[in-house]
Amino acid sequence: MRAGSTWLLVLVVLVIVGLLTITVYAMANRSQPSKLPETQRIRLSEQPNPALDEVTKVREFIKQKNRNLTDAEVNRLAVAFINSSRANGVDLWLLLSVAASESHFRANVISRAGCIGIMQIKPTTAYSVGIDPDSLYKPEQNIEAGTRYLRRLLDMYEDESLAIAAYNAGPSRVKTSVPAIRETRQYVQKVSAKREELVRMFGPATIAKND
Repeated sequence: MRAGSTWLLVLVVLVIVGLLTITVYAMANRSQPSKLPETQRIRLSEQPNPALDEVTKVREFIKQKNRNLTDAEVNRLAVAFINSSRANGVDLWLLLSVAASESHFRANVISRAGCIGIMQIKPTTAYSVGIDPDSLYKPEQNIEAGTRYLRRLLDMYEDESLAIAAYNAGPSRVKTSVPAIRETRQYVQKVSAKREELVRMFGPATIAKND
C-alpha cells in the first residue's frame, strides 16, 4: 500500500472516532437533568406558604384580642376557624369578627341567655345545625356550630348586615333592616369595625371555598 493511501486511511479512521466520541458525549449529557445557574435556583423553603401565612394572621388577631390564651390554645382556635370557614364558605375575617365580638375567644364563658363559648351558641341552635349541644365546650365543635348558623343566616337574608343582626337578635326580630334595638345596632357596628381592622392589618380575606 502506498504511503499516501495509508495516511488517508488513518485520517478517515480519526474522523470516524471523533464523530463517535462527540455523539456519545452528547447522548450522555442529554440523559442528565440540566442545572440552573446558582443565581436562578430557588429553594423550596424560600417559596411562600399561603396556608401557613393564613394561620399566622389568624393567630396574631386571636392573641391580640385575648392575651390570656396559651400558644397551644391559640393554635387550636386558628386551625378550627380556618377549617370551618373553608368547609362552610364563610368569609374568615367575618367569622373571626363575630367570635371576637361575642366572647373574645373565650371557650368557657356563658351568657345570661345561656349562650356557650367562643361563638356564643345556644344548645338549641347547635342542635338545629347538626352539632351535639353537649360538645359546645370543645372549641372545634363550638366554632363549627357558629359557622354553620352564620352560613344559614347569610343564605336567608343575602345581606351581611342583616345576617349579623340576626345572629345577635334572632331571625324573628330581623326582617328587611337592622332592627331599632340599641344592642343589636351596636353589635353590627362592632363586628363591622373588627372586620375593617382585620382588612387593615392583613388585607382582604382569602375567599372561602367548600372542599
